[in-house]
Amino acid sequence: MRFIPKEVSEEELKKKFAEAGEVLSVKLKEHVQKVNGESFSNYNNGFVLYQDVQSAQRCIKMFDGSNCFGFTNKALSVDFWQSKVDLQQQNEEKNAAGLKQLITYVMSQNKPHYQTQGMQSM
Repeated sequence: MRFIPKEVSEEELKKKFAEAGEVLSVKLKEHVQKVNGESFSNYNNGFVLYQDVQSAQRCIKMFDGSNCFGFTNKALSVDFWQSKVDLQQQNEEKNAAGLKQLITYVMSQNKPHYQTQGMQSM
Protein backbone atom coordinates (compact mmCIF):
# COMPACT_ATOMS: atom_id res chain seq x y z
CA MET A 1 0.00 0.00 0.00
CA ARG A 2 1.09 3.55 -0.59
CA PHE A 3 0.49 6.98 0.91
CA ILE A 4 0.50 5.89 4.56
CA PRO A 5 1.02 8.99 6.71
CA LYS A 6 4.46 9.11 8.33
CA GLU A 7 2.79 9.51 11.74
CA VAL A 8 1.34 5.97 11.58
CA SER A 9 3.35 3.25 13.36
CA GLU A 10 3.55 -0.40 12.37
CA GLU A 11 1.44 -1.28 15.43
CA GLU A 12 -1.28 1.21 14.42
CA LEU A 13 -1.22 -0.11 10.87
CA LYS A 14 -1.54 -3.69 12.07
CA LYS A 15 -4.43 -2.81 14.39
CA LYS A 16 -6.34 -0.94 11.66
CA PHE A 17 -5.80 -3.54 8.95
CA ALA A 18 -6.72 -6.40 11.28
CA GLU A 19 -10.30 -5.22 10.72
CA ALA A 20 -10.10 -7.08 7.39
CA GLY A 21 -8.70 -10.34 8.77
CA GLU A 22 -5.85 -12.00 10.65
CA VAL A 23 -2.60 -10.11 10.02
CA LEU A 24 0.58 -12.20 10.14
CA SER A 25 3.09 -9.38 9.61
CA VAL A 26 3.38 -5.68 8.86
CA LYS A 27 6.27 -3.66 7.49
CA LEU A 28 6.54 0.06 6.85
CA LYS A 29 9.11 1.51 4.48
CA GLU A 30 9.81 5.20 4.01
CA HIS A 31 9.11 6.39 0.47
CA VAL A 32 12.08 8.53 -0.57
CA GLN A 33 12.12 10.68 -3.68
CA LYS A 34 14.99 12.67 -5.17
CA VAL A 35 14.34 16.01 -6.79
CA ASN A 36 17.25 18.10 -8.05
CA GLY A 37 19.63 15.96 -6.01
CA GLU A 38 17.68 16.52 -2.78
CA SER A 39 16.05 13.56 -1.02
CA PHE A 40 12.73 13.93 0.75
CA SER A 41 9.94 11.75 2.06
CA ASN A 42 6.36 12.69 2.82
CA TYR A 43 4.73 9.27 3.24
CA ASN A 44 5.42 5.57 3.86
CA ASN A 45 4.73 2.45 1.87
CA GLY A 46 3.44 -0.56 3.74
CA PHE A 47 3.29 -4.30 3.37
CA VAL A 48 0.70 -6.40 5.20
CA LEU A 49 0.67 -10.19 5.10
CA TYR A 50 -2.69 -11.79 5.82
CA GLN A 51 -3.51 -15.35 6.89
CA ASP A 52 -5.52 -15.91 3.68
CA VAL A 53 -6.29 -14.38 0.30
CA GLN A 54 -9.89 -13.57 1.24
CA SER A 55 -8.67 -11.26 4.02
CA ALA A 56 -6.30 -9.51 1.62
CA GLN A 57 -9.14 -9.03 -0.88
CA ARG A 58 -11.37 -7.68 1.90
CA CYS A 59 -8.57 -5.27 2.91
CA ILE A 60 -8.36 -3.91 -0.63
CA LYS A 61 -12.13 -3.37 -0.76
CA MET A 62 -12.18 -1.73 2.69
CA PHE A 63 -9.16 0.55 2.50
CA ASP A 64 -8.24 1.32 -1.12
CA GLY A 65 -9.05 4.96 -1.76
CA SER A 66 -9.81 5.61 1.91
CA ASN A 67 -8.34 8.10 4.34
CA CYS A 68 -8.73 5.80 7.34
CA PHE A 69 -5.91 7.41 9.35
CA GLY A 70 -7.17 10.96 8.80
CA PHE A 71 -3.76 12.67 8.77
CA THR A 72 -3.57 13.67 5.11
CA ASN A 73 -5.84 14.48 2.22
CA LYS A 74 -4.10 11.81 0.08
CA ALA A 75 -6.11 8.57 -0.07
CA LEU A 76 -4.44 5.22 0.52
CA SER A 77 -3.60 3.06 -2.48
CA VAL A 78 -4.05 -0.60 -1.52
CA ASP A 79 -3.47 -3.55 -3.83
CA PHE A 80 -1.82 -6.95 -3.98
CA TRP A 81 1.96 -6.87 -3.81
CA GLN A 82 3.86 -7.39 -7.06
CA SER A 83 7.57 -7.96 -7.48
CA LYS A 84 9.61 -5.52 -9.56
CA VAL A 85 10.04 -8.23 -12.20
CA ASP A 86 6.27 -8.73 -12.41
CA LEU A 87 5.66 -4.98 -12.64
CA GLN A 88 8.33 -4.61 -15.33
CA GLN A 89 6.83 -7.46 -17.36
CA GLN A 90 3.34 -5.98 -16.97
CA ASN A 91 4.58 -2.57 -18.18
CA GLU A 92 6.40 -4.14 -21.14
CA GLU A 93 3.25 -6.02 -22.15
CA LYS A 94 1.18 -2.84 -21.86
CA ASN A 95 3.74 -0.91 -23.95
CA ALA A 96 3.84 -3.66 -26.60
CA ALA A 97 0.04 -3.66 -26.84
CA GLY A 98 0.01 0.14 -27.19
CA LEU A 99 2.71 0.00 -29.86
CA LYS A 100 0.74 -2.63 -31.77
CA GLN A 101 -2.36 -0.39 -31.68
CA LEU A 102 -0.33 2.57 -32.91
CA ILE A 103 1.16 0.59 -35.80
CA THR A 104 -2.28 -0.71 -36.78
CA TYR A 105 -3.67 2.83 -36.73
CA VAL A 106 -0.79 4.29 -38.77
CA MET A 107 -1.02 1.48 -41.31
CA SER A 108 -4.77 2.05 -41.71
CA GLN A 109 -4.17 5.77 -42.36
CA ASN A 110 -1.48 5.17 -44.97
CA LYS A 111 -3.39 2.88 -47.32
CA PRO A 112 -2.54 3.71 -50.89
CA HIS A 113 -5.29 5.43 -52.82
CA TYR A 114 -5.43 4.20 -56.36
CA GLN A 115 -6.70 6.64 -58.88
CA THR A 116 -7.69 5.83 -62.36
CA GLN A 117 -7.08 8.36 -65.01
CA GLY A 118 -9.65 8.78 -67.69
CA MET A 119 -8.56 8.75 -71.26
CA GLN A 120 -8.10 12.17 -72.70
CA SER A 121 -9.70 12.84 -76.02
CA MET A 122 -7.95 14.85 -78.61
